[in-house]
Amino acid sequence: MATKKVQIPEQIRDAILRQQDDSEVIISWVQLTIVCLWSLLYLASPKSYPVDAPFVPVPWALGAYAAFTVFRLHLAYKRKLSDRILTLSVIVDMAVLTALLVSFPVQYMQPASFALKLPTMMYLFIFIAIRALRFEARYVLLSGGIASLAWLGVVIYAITQSPTESGVTTDFVDYMTSNRILIGAEIDKLITLVSVTVILSLAIRRARSLMIEAASIKVAATDLSRFVPSEVARRITEVGGASAHDVQTTEATILYLDVENFTAMAERVEPELVIKSLNEFFALAVKPIEMYGGAVTQFQGDAILASFNLPSPDPDHAKNAVSAAKEILKALADQQFQYDMIYQVRIGVSTGQVTGGLVGVTDRVSYTVHGDAVNLAARLESLNKTLGTRILLSARTANRLHEEDLSLVETITIRGRQEPEPVYTLL
Repeated sequence: MATKKVQIPEQIRDAILRQQDDSEVIISWVQLTIVCLWSLLYLASPKSYPVDAPFVPVPWALGAYAAFTVFRLHLAYKRKLSDRILTLSVIVDMAVLTALLVSFPVQYMQPASFALKLPTMMYLFIFIAIRALRFEARYVLLSGGIASLAWLGVVIYAITQSPTESGVTTDFVDYMTSNRILIGAEIDKLITLVSVTVILSLAIRRARSLMIEAASIKVAATDLSRFVPSEVARRITEVGGASAHDVQTTEATILYLDVENFTAMAERVEPELVIKSLNEFFALAVKPIEMYGGAVTQFQGDAILASFNLPSPDPDHAKNAVSAAKEILKALADQQFQYDMIYQVRIGVSTGQVTGGLVGVTDRVSYTVHGDAVNLAARLESLNKTLGTRILLSARTANRLHEEDLSLVETITIRGRQEPEPVYTLL
């Protein structure tokens, strides 16, 4: 089954590279741990090789490998491990291990076939496995390929250099109880090396593809949340998409905010500077809304429409909406904006049944909220100008605020309504 090719966003690619750099540090430490373990085992184990052995290569091989590993660890911390050095590292790993395998028969004055019985060959699998920490299949394949060739070289060396009495046999018992060589057993080892390499590479390849796809979805959700509320973005990207039929109707609290005398103020400043200043204002005003669990559903010129308890559940939506409104007024009082722009706002807060969902056409949609509470919040915002207030609350919002200091401003017939109703402000 073909794997879907995913275009990797730059920020994901950078994150993967950082993780790979961190993985190389871990790999270097694993290599250093292995060489230290080898050294300790060598020092602690009884020396059973003859005292007149012509050459003792193990200490030299371990010393050289330790020096290379320390150098590699230094480069890993400096983030200077190029592809060439990584490839060289794989080659050195396998070369040192192969040298150890070949040197043991010399050190212990045994036939070359003695190398095929050593448990040291199991470290080939460790050197293949640690390449998986980088999460890049090509280095696992490279490591496995070199390991297979190295073991094949050891087998050929053993066959060609062993005397007749330690040569090839077809008797399994003879093979197990002597230094004889069983071709089938060595083929099994090669098949195992190749199989582990291929399986591990396929697993890494599939896992990497899934990781990139999941990361791409996360980035898409982050980018999408710039245009629709975060909860809606999450549903679109994680739950399987959203459509015009995915609407919610629930009690919610609406906060509507508008800038006082913005048109007159904007006429004194260049349009480009107006946009910059307006974005600075929006950044300040949106922060309290999101801090108290609200979702900005629309930016309408210099106005903000925000919803609490829709789309994200919030049992204290009325209290949080009012807290956000108070925080906005406080933040604006302490803020100096660029280009001598002065932002004074009027806020209307209303609670009631609200319906939220995606609206638009097939290839372009936006999230919006509708309902009487939305209209009432906008009416209350406008009514601030008449009543000389900065924030007005509907009666239904006020009824849900048990601990707030409220003041009844007036019982008034609001535009678009038949009956008069009380409106409140904060003390």
